[in-house]
Amino acid sequence: MITDLRCDIVGKMLQENLKERGIGMMARVRQLSYQKKAVLLFSLLISLLILVFLAIYTNSQSRSIKEKEQDTMEQLSVRAVTQFGEMLENMHRISLGAASDKDVLRVLEQADSYNGEENYFQKYPQERKIIQMVLMNLIGEDFRNRSFHVISERNDWLNLDIYNEAYMNKAGIEALSWQDEMKAEKYIKYITPFTEDGYGRTEEPVFSYVRQIRDEYRKLGYIDIQYEKKLLDDIFTLQMNNYPVQVAVYHGGELFYSKDLKDRESLKAIQQKIEFTEEGSIQEVKAGNRKYLVYGADNPAFEMQFCLYVDVNSYMGIIYQNLGWIIVLGASLLCIMILLVTLVSENLYRPIRQLRDSIRHMNYGELAMNRKIEDTDDEIQMLTTAFYDMLDKMKISRNELVEARTRAVRARYEVLQAQINPHFMHNILSVIGLMGYQKDAPEIMDICSDLTKMLQFTTDTGNSTVPLKEEIEHAATYLKLMGYRYLDRLQTVIEVEPAMEEILVPKFILQPIAENCFQHSFANSRQKQYEIQVLGRGTCREWQIQILDNGTGFSGESLEKLKKQFAEIDMNIREGSSIPEMGIGGMALTNTYARLAIYSEGRITLEAGNRPEGGSWVCLRQQADEEIAEEEYSGSSAGTGLEKGENNVDEDTGCRR
Repeated sequence: MITDLRCDIVGKMLQENLKERGIGMMARVRQLSYQKKAVLLFSLLISLLILVFLAIYTNSQSRSIKEKEQDTMEQLSVRAVTQFGEMLENMHRISLGAASDKDVLRVLEQADSYNGEENYFQKYPQERKIIQMVLMNLIGEDFRNRSFHVISERNDWLNLDIYNEAYMNKAGIEALSWQDEMKAEKYIKYITPFTEDGYGRTEEPVFSYVRQIRDEYRKLGYIDIQYEKKLLDDIFTLQMNNYPVQVAVYHGGELFYSKDLKDRESLKAIQQKIEFTEEGSIQEVKAGNRKYLVYGADNPAFEMQFCLYVDVNSYMGIIYQNLGWIIVLGASLLCIMILLVTLVSENLYRPIRQLRDSIRHMNYGELAMNRKIEDTDDEIQMLTTAFYDMLDKMKISRNELVEARTRAVRARYEVLQAQINPHFMHNILSVIGLMGYQKDAPEIMDICSDLTKMLQFTTDTGNSTVPLKEEIEHAATYLKLMGYRYLDRLQTVIEVEPAMEEILVPKFILQPIAENCFQHSFANSRQKQYEIQVLGRGTCREWQIQILDNGTGFSGESLEKLKKQFAEIDMNIREGSSIPEMGIGGMALTNTYARLAIYSEGRITLEAGNRPEGGSWVCLRQQADEEIAEEEYSGSSAGTGLEKGENNVDEDTGCRR
């Protein structure tokens, strides 16, 4: 009873404490000004709307993405399983056709009676051609990553693939991995696990579909159809957005093939829980602390079972990422709205309070029009009454004040916007890079780091010129990012003499030219390997930089157009007229030429053309002062450098001699 009494006393004390706090909070709210109450109410309303939106968005997006990913997973899986099934059916058809062909049976019967040490099919090439023709009729002409072998009971051997010069002795045939299984006559047909190629024709792992060849009375030999693992890799390389589908194929209960497996322990749990059906089905399975979306299918004809699965967090991460963005944007919006409400309410109530105080202390006898001021606490009414007396003077003062304040706010906003936006993007890129590192994808962190460098370089408006070393680093960072896109297809070489590193040049003169290579020279190129070279030599007084590629180069029409554009820029500079506005995209060379011409007053020239061996070249060149004095900086040929480049170009470097 004492304990119960103590609990009642403590409960009552807590209730009284909470009640007192609630009353105190309500009292403090009542004491707030109308402006602060409006801001507080508006903040709570916007926060509630954001939370409701987040809940609705998360729920709807979760269902939508889940259904979409399940459909995508099922389509990819069905296609892959069907392709592999068709491959097995094709092997079955070819082996059965060869095993039942009367010409093949006749030749193998003759080989069975042959007792020589030499390979029967080498000694009798006509018999070999008979079987090869049968196989050709069954197979067609596609031998890529596959081979076909017929072996007699006495280990005489012939093959049909693109490596016809390779031959094996009988001891090598006897050592093939499937010989023990087939000679023990456990199987009529047998699918081997992946092993090294016993015939020595390839270094790739292979698997075989082996079938006995028999007549009515005895076994005459075997047909061995061999496929490389690369064929299965092509079939089971499945991507759902940016993450791979993990694949496991079982034969007779044993793991036959795997692709992108990361957690074999989880795979065992998944295998035990899923139901393999001949039609295939999508299931959601929990293994350990994770959920997996799994496609299970069974091919009883070949005793194959397929398990394709992805981690649910892989695609649900998109929702979490978007949710994070929405939270950040919602918080930013809330702060902006609170700021706007505060400013608006402050601007609304401040004049009212000021006018109220001014009216209370105003000597109305000095005004041009005297009006009776009613004794009231209504600030709006007082403002309305006083407005007529001060209208003329307030118009002038108000207009000047509004204009000045608007200009100040706009200027301050633009400064703050220029500071906040890059900083905001840097933070977001850092977050993305950290998430990539945590997800075991360090390349994402590298990409974000490089993109941050480019963003910092781009948004730094302190100087319009930079040392050439920084400009080259910016271009190298861009090419590195493009390397992620083109993977191993892109090769870059950057070689600049150290004496040039401190030369001051306008910003963004190299990266737009390198970008031009991808947008135009590589756009329709069929090169297996893309190459870009940035080569610089010279001194701070006289130097040149070449940007070379192995793409399709410039068309004659493009060079003629560049020549006209360069000439127009030169004419505008000479006459002192404005340079026409240039749209974004497709004008990198023209823009760079104009900026160099204005910056250097003709000392730095830009030339472009095609390399004899294919591809394009662009050359930036600063001449010595003596050379400038000798050349006339006028006309299209001096301004563009194209006509001189056409007649006096070094074929090895792509620049003028």
